[in-house]
Amino acid sequence: YEQAEYIERELEQMTEQIKSIIQTLNASQGGELDVIDGMTPLDAVVRILNNQLSSLMWIDEKAEEFSSRIQKLAATQGPAADRELLGQKFWMS
Repeated sequence: YEQAEYIERELEQMTEQIKSIIQTLNASQGGELDVIDGMTPLDAVVRILNNQLSSLMWIDEKAEEFSSRIQKLAATQGPAADRELLGQKFWMS
């Protein structure tokens, strides 16, 4: 039970880090989304979609890193925690 609580705290900390980074990304990309004279609506949509794709790719990369960290953490906590975490990959689907 203590192992589960420890892992939950680690996940909560990672979640807060992700939220903070997403807010930073959104703030930094906000200026890039201003409509420039001569830009068509399609250009604006393409720019928005490109920014979203970049953010999603970054999130995917960080999710893989966090998954790896969780698996390493589970390995150090013992075989029972390892089976429990590796058996539930619903966050990766």
